[in-house]
Amino acid sequence: MLGVGVDDNASFRLVGDFRFGNRDQALTIDEFNRTLSDPNMFAPPKWSVFAGLPPRPDSRYDFSVDGKAFDIVPGSDTVRYSNFEGPLDNPQPPQIDRTVPRVNATVTTADAHAIAVNVTYENTMNVGYTGIVYFVQLPPLTLLASYTPTPSITVTDLGAGLIQVDPGSAADAWPGYAWITLNAVRDRVPPAITSPRALPDPVELGQSTTVETDVSDYSGVASVNISIRDPGGASIGNLTMTRGTGNVYRHTFLPTQVGTYTFNVTAWDAAGNSGVAPGSVFVQDTTAPAISAVWADPNPVELGGSALVEAVITDLGGVASASVDIRDPYGMGAGPVPMSRGTGDTYQYSFLPPLVGTYSFEVTAADPSANLATASGSFTVQDTTPPTIASLRAVPSPAEIGQDVSVEATVTDPSGVASVVVEIRDPSGAVVAILPMTRMIGDAYRSSFTPLATGTYTFAVTAVDARGNSQTRSDGLAVQDTTPPSIASAAAVPDPVEIGGSTSIEARVTDPGGVASVTVEIRDPAGVRIGNITMTWMGGDTYRLATTPTALGTYSFIVFALDLAGNLAELPGTITVRDTVAPTANAGLDRTVPQHSLVTLDGSASSDNHQIVNFTWTFDDGGPRTLYGDRPAYRFDRAGVFDITLVVRDAAGNQASDTVRVTTVSGSGTIRGTVRESSGAMLPGATVHLLDGSQEVAVATTDGNGAFEFQEVSPGPYTLAADLAGFDGKAEPVSVTAGETATKDIVLTRTAGTSLIQGWVIPVIVVAVVVITGSVVYVARRRSRKRVEPPTLPKGRA
Repeated sequence: MLGVGVDDNASFRLVGDFRFGNRDQALTIDEFNRTLSDPNMFAPPKWSVFAGLPPRPDSRYDFSVDGKAFDIVPGSDTVRYSNFEGPLDNPQPPQIDRTVPRVNATVTTADAHAIAVNVTYENTMNVGYTGIVYFVQLPPLTLLASYTPTPSITVTDLGAGLIQVDPGSAADAWPGYAWITLNAVRDRVPPAITSPRALPDPVELGQSTTVETDVSDYSGVASVNISIRDPGGASIGNLTMTRGTGNVYRHTFLPTQVGTYTFNVTAWDAAGNSGVAPGSVFVQDTTAPAISAVWADPNPVELGGSALVEAVITDLGGVASASVDIRDPYGMGAGPVPMSRGTGDTYQYSFLPPLVGTYSFEVTAADPSANLATASGSFTVQDTTPPTIASLRAVPSPAEIGQDVSVEATVTDPSGVASVVVEIRDPSGAVVAILPMTRMIGDAYRSSFTPLATGTYTFAVTAVDARGNSQTRSDGLAVQDTTPPSIASAAAVPDPVEIGGSTSIEARVTDPGGVASVTVEIRDPAGVRIGNITMTWMGGDTYRLATTPTALGTYSFIVFALDLAGNLAELPGTITVRDTVAPTANAGLDRTVPQHSLVTLDGSASSDNHQIVNFTWTFDDGGPRTLYGDRPAYRFDRAGVFDITLVVRDAAGNQASDTVRVTTVSGSGTIRGTVRESSGAMLPGATVHLLDGSQEVAVATTDGNGAFEFQEVSPGPYTLAADLAGFDGKAEPVSVTAGETATKDIVLTRTAGTSLIQGWVIPVIVVAVVVITGSVVYVARRRSRKRVEPPTLPKGRA
């Protein structure tokens, strides 16, 4: 050991820790013996240089503090072996200390010191061992702050008071050792607090737990405190922890709440540095509450009275809830119900038992941690009281004869109502019925009967409970008759009815006092009263009247019913009379008539089951024509075929149709022909005169094909005269037959002379007379003729 004293008599220590043999850090007996026998184990280095100091040939180690060198004085060192337990392999190498006296004065007190150590590289060591790890022990309150990095040398434990300097192999280094500088400062490192813990954790509520932790510090631990907070965050104190074995500090406390307690351990060292470490402990409650007594008061209890179930319950963490499950004599229950806290630790629940017998109950208590405890008990319920009958009445009151009457009462009994019956007596005092009463909502009971006589009825209600206790109450009811008969329905069958058919008005009439008469008043669709007729009783409650309506539309009727007390009822109804049968249309026989004939159409053969109200005739005669009536007349001035449609409609809108054909034959004929020359070529532009004797009737000009035509020519003989410039005129006879077409071709011969056509008649005036009668149009033509002398034509003209 190389030591340096300071003002406070502290010292620096240099310790060598040898690595032996194969560097497995395990010392065998052979390696140990070789080490002890090695004469060069402590051979001095060839020289040492530090901070300008010359090497000292007699020194074995070089060691300097704040520039002052301290060496081993020959003969003053001693060797001590430690960490060695014999010839067995030991994973921890032995430690060798040398004691070195102080040399070159003392080290002054300071916040920082520079320590220089001359270390030997590993490759320069002898074969007996492979190297030395140097440990520098600093004075109290002093720690390593930094060092000068040196190749192949490792320094560890910054911030500690014991520094390890580990030289490695430096094969190329010369010399085989080097100086390394360590900078030490006064202790500024807080104590180390490790593994703060609570034992036990979790801890049962009501039991103590001990918080312990390991606290260490190079300068020494001055004090250790603990601050504890409960699960709600409230502080329960800042307390001093007691030191146990080694570096263990402890504090024991008794938690009073379930949940997580938190704590902070604070440690101070001799240098005034402090450190804090947090921790926690969970407090649990697994102990069930204590139920010391359960009972019911009173016991036994009368049915209808309340029983108070009570229990004494305690728990260290408090009682969170208490409930009781009560079961009736049949083992049925509604489930647990909460109990309320009474005086002290007593919990109670008031219960109204509904049955007679022995009830059992179980009290369950839970603490805030959901631990449960149960305790059981029982009590007896008895019944000696009869049922109570209240609110006895008859509804309605007074009552109407023949109508239902409800007898009502409220019946209660703690053990339950076994039966309720009512006895009814008529006005003569005779028992007419003994009826069971039905339970309605809650405690209401009801039974119904129908009084069939007027006067005062009496009724008595008897109630019996499950234990055989009974009670009876009576009352009276007045019955009157002010209600008219009941007409359940009034209708016609069939309805609607076809006109001309028969229908029956039927009504269902009842009355508890008897029906005196039933009549029906009928009015037609115009509202005219037909009569008030007595209906026939058909048996049972059915009354009927048969009738045959004669008009289309809606008939109305009222059925009147009279009972023996003079009460009258009425019910209206209707009968719909319809016509759904279509009429039959007959337009008559087809006919052929001459042109210009006045034709009378005949639809009188049409028929209907009731009445035809409209005849409509439609056809086309140069345009649409419409005639009305069953026998209209019309003049046909055009020849042709006319299809005439007759539509007939009855009063209900039903309709039918039929068709008649009228053919008109014309009274004139037609003349057609051509004008050509003798070669056969047709001559267009030729003038053709139609002569009736010596008078001209009409004139025509041939078309491009040499054709001409005269229409509506009266029957008889005529002459056709044709002329054209350059041709000799020529006349040909022709005969016209009514309704036929006469054909005549005229051949003209070319000529160089002139000719005179005499006896031509040229129309002068055509007068048309139009006569309109109703929807029939008559047209008459009249021709005015004037005789003219034919002009003298040039040669070649006709």
